Amino acid sequence: MSTTSKTIAVFGGNGFLGRKICEIGIKRGYEVTSYSRSGKPPQAILPNQDQNSNQNQPDWVSKVNWSKVDIFQPQEIKSQLGQFNTIVHSIGMLFEDISYKKAANSASSLSNFGDITRFINSIMGSNPMQKDKKNMSYEAVQRDSALSIAEEYIQARKDTIPRSNAEDEPIGNYVYISADKAPPIIPERYIKTKREAEFELSKKLYLRSILMRPGAMYDETHNLGTTKRDVILKSLKIGVDLKNSLLGQNFLSNLVRPVVSTTQVAEALYDKLEDPGFSGVVPVEFIEKEPK
Repeated sequence: MSTTSKTIAVFGGNGFLGRKICEIGIKRGYEVTSYSRSGKPPQAILPNQDQNSNQNQPDWVSKVNWSKVDIFQPQEIKSQLGQFNTIVHSIGMLFEDISYKKAANSASSLSNFGDITRFINSIMGSNPMQKDKKNMSYEAVQRDSALSIAEEYIQARKDTIPRSNAEDEPIGNYVYISADKAPPIIPERYIKTKREAEFELSKKLYLRSILMRPGAMYDETHNLGTTKRDVILKSLKIGVDLKNSLLGQNFLSNLVRPVVSTTQVAEALYDKLEDPGFSGVVPVEFIEKEPK
């Protein structure tokens, strides 16, 4: 399989990490398509800005092909998938109550106790989504959607490119955004479903699977405004760096994990993608070494 083609589709490309993957891809010369539920680029979240305005969007946004899809119906775009050398699955959720994302991505400041309390309540899942809410379980979002997209991608690539004599030769790259570990307050099923997806993807003969395992993430170059998530995670990173400098990286290393930027994750993703001999897990320790 040729690994020189620079066509990439990012499922969840307008999300917190997905948009950085799109941005870095454009900077590295890739033809980038984002697939998401809305099919729209990430909205600017600068204070007092009209949410329908694109005037403050960075230049790379206009270079991405923003497309709409139901991730649970990837067969609807099967005819498009064959054109991509690489698929990235960047879809996930910390809680099955997805209202936490709205609070975490809000640009308003943590200016008072009530604001902080509301944010913590949203992160803790104080108003959990009903378990029977269609398609909003860890299993559906983090495992099943990744596997169904992979199957449609394999079939589309088989229909698109000539087959070699090696029938089990990879015919496409599949990058799955997994996780280093589950944070303390996150249900165990969060990491369990990601590991199950990793296992199944690594067994698919026709794919070169790259399994990214970032830890907690912040956006250091947030050109769409600073969010509560950024403030909290940057503060956490300062604490981790202080621990490492005073006590060493090995001290409580199983409990205190690296905090990385979305830029580091995206750069590590492309570094491994552009290494034709690599497949498998990309640990957070490797990601942490990337420039911020």
